[in-house]
Amino acid sequence: MLKNNSHAFCCRLTIQIIGSGLITVAAVYLTQPPAAVAQDDARALDTKAWGEVYASVASRIDIKPIGSDQRAIELQPRAMLSWDNPVRIGRTEGDFFVWLQGNRPAFVGTIFSYDYPASLQVTRRVAMGFHTVNRQPATLHYQDRLLWNAPAIENEPIRLDLAAPRARRVHRLIQMRQIAAGVKASTLLDENPQDLRLLSKPVYRFELPESGAAESDVLDGAIFALVTGTDPELLLIVEALPTSEGEEQFAWFVTPARFTDLPLQVAIEGVGNIEVPKTSGTKSVYFNYHGVHQLPTALGDSVAEILGD
Repeated sequence: MLKNNSHAFCCRLTIQIIGSGLITVAAVYLTQPPAAVAQDDARALDTKAWGEVYASVASRIDIKPIGSDQRAIELQPRAMLSWDNPVRIGRTEGDFFVWLQGNRPAFVGTIFSYDYPASLQVTRRVAMGFHTVNRQPATLHYQDRLLWNAPAIENEPIRLDLAAPRARRVHRLIQMRQIAAGVKASTLLDENPQDLRLLSKPVYRFELPESGAAESDVLDGAIFALVTGTDPELLLIVEALPTSEGEEQFAWFVTPARFTDLPLQVAIEGVGNIEVPKTSGTKSVYFNYHGVHQLPTALGDSVAEILGD
């Protein structure tokens, strides 16, 4: 009874001070339990702060080549895509990064997080997923811990029977978009097919001069993503590569790269259908790891302090 009288007094006081127009708003505010406010704050997801976490984790990953090509494999510091997945539970979201060797992508990876336990939403697990597109093995360390002995990519790029790459860079981008639009794919989640949607803009465009780069033997290239929500499930590496048919002769090639642990069905126009079974693990060209960090959802400290620097 005392509690109800207290609430009534608050409402009457509000009428005298600010008039009747805000009676309901004031009453709700004054009667909201402090514990509920604290709980809501603990569950709030600050995407900008979490983006700093993803960038910091990515910067701590060290990928070293094994083989004849000892050029450094280096992170492109800016995230190529920020994504979220409305299908999977736990408010799953993350950022997509590219590691280059020379001018060509060697590894593509995502640093992401999700509520864990999903029902509470007060802590989040930080995870990573990678696909090698390198033609030689490499090792991946995080904070001096070996996580993955990455094998060389298993399949050679698929040559497409299409018109030769155009002379100008802007025209080659049009060609690459047309190639990506000719690829259809779906995943299988809990026995339910999920069609993937192509992002029309590449998530990464090779940074090459107009005439290509001799040291990488690539005239041009881009990475496209087929997504659930905005979460990449399949990547398409589209490249203009030299052929054996004569000097300075180039053709279009595509390399599908899984970016999910779910099974995939892929149809490439002019090539046919490809079934990609569910797979992951340290011996696969695709690797994910879910034990990076577990952090409070509400990030109150600096990233360096949170990650243990």
